[in-house]
Amino acid sequence: MTQQEKEYFESLPTIGYWSTLGGVEVKSIEHGIEDYLVCVVGAWTGVRTVHRLRVKYTHSKDARAYVSFEGTKLYLDQCLRTGI
Repeated sequence: MTQQEKEYFESLPTIGYWSTLGGVEVKSIEHGIEDYLVCVVGAWTGVRTVHRLRVKYTHSKDARAYVSFEGTKLYLDQCLRTGI
């Protein structure tokens, strides 16, 4: 991801967040054959990084959707939506 793309995604409004890993803000959802979330990790700290994370699913009967960052699973049903 180029620096211009990172700046673009950081300027988008936040559509959801998790209060873990220093704050994870969801900026964009990309739909296709494989779905991706563009997130800013460390959003509430001084070190903000932009990541494009692939949506995966558990292998249980309920098939929960999640993204994984540095070994931490962030389940989409636990993501808090913003009012946008």
